[in-house]
Amino acid sequence: MPKKDNLTAQVSVLLSESERKILSKESFEENRSISQIARLAIQKHIDGHEHPIKPGINGSIEEIFTVLGRQLAKSTDILGNLRLMLFESTIKGGNYLGSYVSDNATEITGYDKEDLLDGDFFISRIHPQERKRFITESKLGLQKGTCEITFRFKMQNGAYEMTRAFFSLKDENHLFGTWQIISELISPE
Repeated sequence: MPKKDNLTAQVSVLLSESERKILSKESFEENRSISQIARLAIQKHIDGHEHPIKPGINGSIEEIFTVLGRQLAKSTDILGNLRLMLFESTIKGGNYLGSYVSDNATEITGYDKEDLLDGDFFISRIHPQERKRFITESKLGLQKGTCEITFRFKMQNGAYEMTRAFFSLKDENHLFGTWQIISELISPE
């Protein structure tokens, strides 16, 4: 008879109004769904019991959610203050297909996340004098596995800002990176 170790079960939990407030108050909705956060908290707790060298978060589920929520909120605050955005792309036929950009990208650039994930839209907002260099350097970066590119990007308000993108290949089809605004506004030419 086969082992059933890898079976998963659907678990339904009714949250009280105060529990819902704790989850949403700590900015869970900005980065992950509540079910993802719950799974993460439970896994950390289980890891703490299975691997005593790396203790899990101690306390009640409410305390675990609160601690995790504060960590996520702190990360969000840091990203926002540094004007730093996170992104992920898949690579097909040498082209980047945006699959994720952090929530703060809309606030920083003024564009919808869906627009920023569109490669043609993104390239069209790079300063015309720097587009060709951006494309060339990013393709070379694919060959090397990492890339750092500095370029001017047109914000929704029409002004160009100096930005820096850094990415690293996760595998042959995925890359992760950061994109940061690194200067004061530069007048459009």
